[in-house]
Amino acid sequence: MKVKIGTVLDSELLRRTRLAATREGKRLSRVIEEALSEHLDRKDLTPAAHVAKRTYGCIRLPAAVVHRVLRKEPGLLDEI
Repeated sequence: MKVKIGTVLDSELLRRTRLAATREGKRLSRVIEEALSEHLDRKDLTPAAHVAKRTYGCIRLPAAVVHRVLRKEPGLLDEI
């Protein structure tokens, strides 16, 4: 469900956002939603999860081997 809101933005930020929306062929609200969603996704991740997200798919090893390697790193799996 979409909800209409009112807010105040820096005029230069709004100008850049409008340009990005035009270049990408998207509505302004969609560009703002995407930026806000990406921002919140980054804030919600633990440091270990940031590493996992950035490097997902980089290591082509069986999961058991990756888990064995990670268990050898002190404190790394404590946050997961």
